[in-house]
Amino acid sequence: MTEQVSTTTFFLLRGLAREIRHWGDFPEVLKNSGEGIRVEPLEIPGAGKLRNTRAPMATRDYVENIREQYLQRVSFQDTNILFGLSFGGMIAASWLDAYPDDFQAAVLANTSSRNCPFYNRLSPEAMRAFLAAMLSGDIGKQETRLANLICNTADAEEIARQWCGIARSAPMSSLNKLRQLYTAAVFSLPPAPSVPTLLLCSIRDRLCAPLCSEKIRAAWACRLIYHAEAGHDLTTDDPRWCSSTLLSWRASLDISAG
Repeated sequence: MTEQVSTTTFFLLRGLAREIRHWGDFPEVLKNSGEGIRVEPLEIPGAGKLRNTRAPMATRDYVENIREQYLQRVSFQDTNILFGLSFGGMIAASWLDAYPDDFQAAVLANTSSRNCPFYNRLSPEAMRAFLAAMLSGDIGKQETRLANLICNTADAEEIARQWCGIARSAPMSSLNKLRQLYTAAVFSLPPAPSVPTLLLCSIRDRLCAPLCSEKIRAAWACRLIYHAEAGHDLTTDDPRWCSSTLLSWRASLDISAG
């Protein structure tokens, strides 16, 4: 008799001014990294398929919108894990606080909150580059600036080319970008989640200082794993490391569906 493999579903939340296509190869790499893995990227209001939706100005409001997508796709027979990158990590933290029974575990990568100084959350150099990229009318310059800012090891020129294609096919309004940026700026860290939580942090992140992840680790008393070379866009720089790290951590947990 063949032993049935249990299913683990990872729900993914991307960052500021990004949509699900910006995950690139990561969902497929994660899905193929082990047996019984499902991957469900969730769209953030104001971007991608939801670009005509007015972006909220509080992470809890993002949760309410995105949770509708989750409820359409979730299987409560699976072990469900929430993964949030950057701004997606802030939304994930609010989600774990608002609906503690939705997930059995969570992973937050290169995220931050107001428990860290603003110049650590977004360096002055990064702020100038980020705002110029967000508000630029030249999509090529916009995406090239972003790729060079948040990617360290990936081919920034090729990544920028891919992101230009996304931006042209589904342009995000400057107002929605600014509303998301405001929401990130005022985000306050909620109490520690009731489920096992892992933090991932890029030591060479040029957008958000590692101190931000370290402050969350101190507040939540959770595990933190560093990547030595990747930039802020960790899953673009090293999708295979992210996938293997997630699966190794998942295997170490004594958790099950529901």
